[in-house]
Amino acid sequence: MNIISELQKLAQTKGYSLVGLENLTLDAVQALLNYFKDDQPLEEQYQHHLCEQTNSTIYIDQIPIATKKIEITNANILSVAVGSTGYMGGDTGHGGRTYFAIKDEASTDLRLRVNNGHWQEVESIEIALGGDTELETFIEALKFGLDHLSLTVRESK
Repeated sequence: MNIISELQKLAQTKGYSLVGLENLTLDAVQALLNYFKDDQPLEEQYQHHLCEQTNSTIYIDQIPIATKKIEITNANILSVAVGSTGYMGGDTGHGGRTYFAIKDEASTDLRLRVNNGHWQEVESIEIALGGDTELETFIEALKFGLDHLSLTVRESK
């Protein structure tokens, strides 16, 4: 297990997610560890790594889904909410649901295009998938997206 994974787990026990960890310095890791373990004040330059989590439940097709939501602040502010029933033993008829949402909280240029239509500015996007394999393929799609975007950011610096 790497140090970043351990730091993420520690953050979650305190109700936080950590973001922007691609270029985390050793000083930043130490500052975050001190903050979570000893409740020491966190220096301002490291505060952007913290995103407070909130928990709630949404319903899709009358099926409850426990979600976690974080708000991420930069020059813009957006929130992300995600949840799943987990594996339910088959396709959508077995009750498996996965939920993912992005919402503009302030100054986010958020656009959406559905079924090859026109791009339109929106305040929020919600996605629901039904079934076990849809959960698996969505996770793989998100991993691919994260890997590709992280590589693009590293190469553009």
